[in-house]
Amino acid sequence: MTPSQGYILLCNDINIKLIDVRTKSELNWIGKVKINPSQYTEIEWKIYPENTLNPFFIYKFKNLFKNKKQILLFLCRSGERSKEAAEFVAKNGYINCFNILHGFEGIKNIKGHRKELTGWCSENLPWVGS
Repeated sequence: MTPSQGYILLCNDINIKLIDVRTKSELNWIGKVKINPSQYTEIEWKIYPENTLNPFFIYKFKNLFKNKKQILLFLCRSGERSKEAAEFVAKNGYINCFNILHGFEGIKNIKGHRKELTGWCSENLPWVGS
């Protein structure tokens, strides 16, 4: 789903959760979505700087999310890692997992900059910088 579609869902249903799978470094250096804190969770999918899968991801996830029918939205920088995480969680029995297309920053423009063409930021959705 698009970032705007995800944001509308979050605004209309307090039970929908957004899982930000970016690294702690990205969250600290780039910024975060600005939504109801009770709807927002951070769990690294890959660990920086090794770029390896977080071996504790599924344990943390299952500890936080018991209801396998809950609607869960996944977000990363560009939509790639969040897609992997959503698919992984779905394979673990969660049936309402959705990826936010193009993620928080979106694709790079011709100058190599993000946040201008696609993604949460380019759609002018609420976020805070670091």
